[in-house]
Amino acid sequence: MKLMKKRNSMIYVLWIVCTFLTLYFLRNKLTYIEFQSMNSANDAFIEINNTEDEIIQQFYMPYDIFYGISVQIGTFARDNNSIWKLEILEKETQSVVCEEFFHASHIQDNGYYLIPANKNIRVKRGEAYELHILAQSVLPSTSLAFYRSDTDILDTSSLYVNGTYVDADLCFKVYGGEVDLWWSGFAAICALFILLIVKRMLKADMLVKQIREDRICQCLVLIGIVFLLLCTFSSAGTFTDENDNIRGGMIIANGGVLYKDYITQHTPVAYYICALFALLGAGSVRQFRLSYYLFVAVLWGLLYVRHASHFGKRKMYLLAIAESVFIPAVVPLQGAQVLSDGIQGMCMVVLMLEFFSFYQDRKLGWDRMWIVSACVWGSFGSAFVSAYALIWVIGIVLILEFLYWKNKKVSLGELYFRYYRLIISVSVPLLCGVIYLAANGALREAYQQAYKFNTEVYACYLQGFGSNSLQPLIEAVQHFFNVMAGQFQTLLTAQATNVTVLQFVLLISATTAIALLFFAEKRRVEAFTLFMTMICSATRGYDQHGLAAWYLSILSICLFTGKWNRHPLKLRGGSYFSVIAVVFVTVILLSTYTDWVGDYLLAEQMPVSDTESEVIARTEEGEKIMIDAYACDSIYFLYKDRYPVNRMVYMLPWYMDWYEQITVQELYHYRPNIVVYNPEQDTWGYTHYANVLETEIKNNYIKLSDMPVWKRKTDS
Repeated sequence: MKLMKKRNSMIYVLWIVCTFLTLYFLRNKLTYIEFQSMNSANDAFIEINNTEDEIIQQFYMPYDIFYGISVQIGTFARDNNSIWKLEILEKETQSVVCEEFFHASHIQDNGYYLIPANKNIRVKRGEAYELHILAQSVLPSTSLAFYRSDTDILDTSSLYVNGTYVDADLCFKVYGGEVDLWWSGFAAICALFILLIVKRMLKADMLVKQIREDRICQCLVLIGIVFLLLCTFSSAGTFTDENDNIRGGMIIANGGVLYKDYITQHTPVAYYICALFALLGAGSVRQFRLSYYLFVAVLWGLLYVRHASHFGKRKMYLLAIAESVFIPAVVPLQGAQVLSDGIQGMCMVVLMLEFFSFYQDRKLGWDRMWIVSACVWGSFGSAFVSAYALIWVIGIVLILEFLYWKNKKVSLGELYFRYYRLIISVSVPLLCGVIYLAANGALREAYQQAYKFNTEVYACYLQGFGSNSLQPLIEAVQHFFNVMAGQFQTLLTAQATNVTVLQFVLLISATTAIALLFFAEKRRVEAFTLFMTMICSATRGYDQHGLAAWYLSILSICLFTGKWNRHPLKLRGGSYFSVIAVVFVTVILLSTYTDWVGDYLLAEQMPVSDTESEVIARTEEGEKIMIDAYACDSIYFLYKDRYPVNRMVYMLPWYMDWYEQITVQELYHYRPNIVVYNPEQDTWGYTHYANVLETEIKNNYIKLSDMPVWKRKTDS
């Protein structure tokens, strides 16, 4: 007993130490690497050609955390192997904050060269600091030119060369950022989760057999596995649809109302999920993804607890891990992003699990009804076209219920007792949504933007897709056969990539699994429902818009391909061919997955763009600007409290058909000092598609250099 207590104490001490170290290292974690250009007037330069010379530039620190310094340097177009030292000192105490050495061979002539600190350093915003530059090894033939202005640009700052005051300032930029407690908070949540797993394992005396029988412990471990598999994609690139969800969520969290304060053609679920994350402090793509991954991981854990007894523990574990690995691999980039298509896919998986269970027990309890309601509205609220997949599940359930009552004497009381839970659970979310939108004056806008706009305007840009109610259904069937035929052709012509091979194998395997379920196991209703739901989940193809179909194809393979015995790699009643096929798929999967994961794990965080930095420098916190997010798709603006005055943030051709005049009125009414807009932007081959807005901007604003940033004229 004493030995056990000592062991437990050591485990808790280890957890405390690891948690403390993690929080310590995250205290200076930067959400964005920001920079401020202190001086860009490169009128002259200071040449340093010996180790005795020293440049000292005083400046006031604009950030709480220091990342690095970039200086505009000229090499005289020569190869250079000189070595230099850069120091940052507190002016008052002369204590060294940062000391870095850099080699001139890496410097691009006349460009800004970034010298990052070896770690992020906590500094004092607004306090005076000094930048010291001196050579460690230099010859007259390897001298460097440090650009400066002709006059003193920085107020209350000074430049000294060898101790002599110079009425000028260096051309340099300071990199850093703000303290963001989100990272420490998220790490604390993860640490508490690990503690929960440890306590549960200790409660089971850490015996493998007992842990295997402890469903809660297995659930917690599964959550951790899924989160770790997904979080490697948190630094992957982003694109318009994901940023749209995040931006809409941040505007909602800031007090806005969807469709009223943020014009969008998309359905609302993804925006409100992102709004929840924003309320919890998320302010960057990476923070939103990590929040979403944790949300998905917890959902998989709950699904395991609910369905392990019905489908089997191994299959539920396999399903959760396979979905987490295959989806980012089969649809690279978008498969791991915060997209409505991914949310729809998760909803369809949960719904099909409930359908399979319902088909066996025919129960309509409160738990199942609320889950089904959440899945139906979650899927439909993520993408209207999911109705073409949902209709098969709903239709089959109606037929089953008709057969259930067919030979019975039906009374109104019996009908009420069986279906009142269903009616309440389906009606409550709908009524709450309608009441919320109506109370905020956005019900009419929601109908016009999410439905009418898509069928009347956006359909014109998609060759009529959406204007005919049968077209998505027909195209879903066409996409299914065309994608397999197309992938097979690429295999025959040796043009296939790993992703193409993986997609082909997944679709063939899923179709085979469903066929075996239909013909061999005689589970025809379940097989037919799953097959039609899978096909109709890809009404817009098998790219990111077909994520739900990929989710269901993986579900088909994991749940209905063979029966697993105690050894996870051996198929009962299988063959060597089956084993070879599994190995082949695994190799292709891992080669694709590891390529992406490796790149993302090695990816370095990049500073914000010149456009983003320029906008922040020219505005004050809380000041509103006009943004064309398609010209500069920046979440950083919102993080810095520069919210848009325009409700239609993505100035795309189809939006301009309906909302250009509204945007012009907002520009005239709010008169923002800064507009982010690019009239040369090419969108699907369309340019200059907002002539009225473009004229208004050009008449009242001045374009800044080569960036899509416009500053209001002083007399306008």
